[in-house]
Amino acid sequence: MISLETLNQSEKIRLSKQTIEKMKLLEEQFGLPIFQDFLSEDEKKALGDSYDYFIFEESEIVLAQDEKKYSFQQKVYISFYSENRDYLTGDQLDVITLLHNANYKFTGSDVNHLKLDNQDRFIDLVVFSFSRIIRSGC
Repeated sequence: MISLETLNQSEKIRLSKQTIEKMKLLEEQFGLPIFQDFLSEDEKKALGDSYDYFIFEESEIVLAQDEKKYSFQQKVYISFYSENRDYLTGDQLDVITLLHNANYKFTGSDVNHLKLDNQDRFIDLVVFSFSRIIRSGC
């Protein structure tokens, strides 16, 4: 019988290291804070009035459609909140270039412009979608 403790252990370690590596790349390149999954109340307070940060979210796992060698792919979403950046398109290209590779594929982005309530301030929100390969023992 396979122990749940050791099931897919090397893949779990690889995925965790990959996530940490991708988050560090963004933080180093942009000099902005990056959070995993969501902003807690304490993190919101620490940001103060700043709307310049990333949220890194690992999401659903789906059957791989185009990968013969691997069983699954995981969707990863990176939300980039930005206020008063000089060139949003350039920032988008930088994020894609930093993160995209054969095992971590860029699949699209969605751009929104959010108006803060009762203020004349706008926040840009770019949600990047990536798909990463999961090597499973299935």
